[in-house]
Amino acid sequence: MLKEKKEKTIIDMLLNQVKQTPDNVAVEYEDDTITYKKLLENSKKIAHQITNNGIRANEVVLLYLPRGIEMISSMLGVLLAGAAYLPLDMELPDERIRFIMKDSGAKQLIVSKQEEEKELFESFRKNVKLIVVEEVTIREVKTEFKPVPVAADDLAYIIYTSGTTGAPKGVMIEHIGVTKLIRTLQRDVYHFQENAIRVAMLSPFHFDASVDPIYYALLSGHCLCIVPKATATDGRELLDFFDRKRITLAECVPTHFELLIQSNQSFENKMVVRHFAVGGESLYLSTLKKFYNKCTINLPKITNAYGPTECCVEATIIELDMDYLEELGYIPIGKALGGYEIYILDENKKEVAPGEKGEIYIVSEGLARGYINNLKLTEERFVLIEVGIGDKKQKKRAYKTGDYGEIMPDGNIKFLGREDEQVKIRGYRIELGEIEAKILEYDGIRQAIVKAVKNDIGINLLCALFTGEAEISIRDLRHYLLAELPNYMVPQKFIQMDQFPYLSNGKIDRQAIQAEFTSLEESVFDDSDSTERKLSCLWTDIIGSDDFDANENLMNIGGNSMNLIIFTEKIKSALHIDIKITDFFRHHSIEKLAIYIDSKN
Repeated sequence: MLKEKKEKTIIDMLLNQVKQTPDNVAVEYEDDTITYKKLLENSKKIAHQITNNGIRANEVVLLYLPRGIEMISSMLGVLLAGAAYLPLDMELPDERIRFIMKDSGAKQLIVSKQEEEKELFESFRKNVKLIVVEEVTIREVKTEFKPVPVAADDLAYIIYTSGTTGAPKGVMIEHIGVTKLIRTLQRDVYHFQENAIRVAMLSPFHFDASVDPIYYALLSGHCLCIVPKATATDGRELLDFFDRKRITLAECVPTHFELLIQSNQSFENKMVVRHFAVGGESLYLSTLKKFYNKCTINLPKITNAYGPTECCVEATIIELDMDYLEELGYIPIGKALGGYEIYILDENKKEVAPGEKGEIYIVSEGLARGYINNLKLTEERFVLIEVGIGDKKQKKRAYKTGDYGEIMPDGNIKFLGREDEQVKIRGYRIELGEIEAKILEYDGIRQAIVKAVKNDIGINLLCALFTGEAEISIRDLRHYLLAELPNYMVPQKFIQMDQFPYLSNGKIDRQAIQAEFTSLEESVFDDSDSTERKLSCLWTDIIGSDDFDANENLMNIGGNSMNLIIFTEKIKSALHIDIKITDFFRHHSIEKLAIYIDSKN
């Protein structure tokens, strides 16, 4: 559907902002900064190279770049060239990158100098043109590049999310989705007296939560402060970053609150953030209480947002008030943002009464175009609904979320979770069926069920139950999955059963299966045991297997940011030693960590 011509694009808003604040710092990463004027110059150089290679509107350019200013320059360069960008997770297995490359039909790939010779890209060189960002941005360009004209309904970016069939799906977002979101945030949500504030971006570029801080900052004249990956996974480092960089606004997922809470650092005089924009997964009242209890002074504003990738980041929002929330006993997802409409419908797509449970449908001009090269799924999830009463009934295009909720008496929406097998892990939306499909591809495995189970601090962990023709090596299975799936989709715990329990109708008894997930026993060790033995027991509890060697890299035996957070807490509780997340990068095996802890004692 063609949008009104008066609708502005991301590039329209960017060029206007550069005219207003050419010498303001636009982006900051570690010790590097770049002004709005220089950012536009570099982006135009990249756009010039893209157009020289040959590009058409709505075609896709892949970005394989680390966190930093070059990623921002490349994103804007693609948009200036009239194309759409697709950021890749650099930790994805090669096979998944090959799938995305083929599925998206991308003909150009922007990489850093460090990654240019990566073996993976050799197979692409015949069909895909590589652009090395550092080489392009240092060139002198003789003629001024003029942005390629685009419309509000042209593609801006594509982000791949998990799919039920074992393959990821690419969500196509148009310019209008971003510009409508940013104008709503500017008008209704983010209210600051200063003309230029400092906005922290914690999420990776391939996660759609990054869209909010990137474009809110750059289209408002603010400074985007990109948080280094190691800092974003360490509560102490993160609090110090906020203080040192004088951050005003920070986007985050609830896990970041847990990190800050568990950092054991006083917030006094360090919590300078005035507004936390929380989203990505459910925020629990217990977490919020613990966070606010640490904020003895300088209490920040916190907004809780909800929205799938398909609606361009967020569709509902609520400013959190502890008195109101304690009376409710939970945190709602709020009301529709300006430019969005939320409907709660029954299985016949009829509106339910307030207080009744139904599926959440989202209506907005900014909805995704659909899924790239997947018309069937697009038609299943983007549907026409009929809303209104009598002669005021209207048919509207809506996104069928698969999430359930109910409208409360005050108009806020209570989120009731999902009734399919899609969950949020560490802020990423994944479908458990995709993980199960990969496990079933492993030789010797007959059945597999994956569940998200909350640990004792309320964080979702993935657990896999499976049956096999013989005993399966958990270590080998985990290594296989790490080569096939992103790290955050590899289960933390694996349990092999002789057989699954069944109901009388022949279906698997999932209630009995759930009991297996919640009855996991913890390992026991004596005070006289060595530090290495104690650490091995603690790690076994986290990953659900003792099938590893003490000299193996933790990241190769089930390690990820969430597991390391849990490991630090277990070490502190059992061994009375404070370990930072950054210590794991220096002492990356059980053996080396034990030596380090013994040296501290």
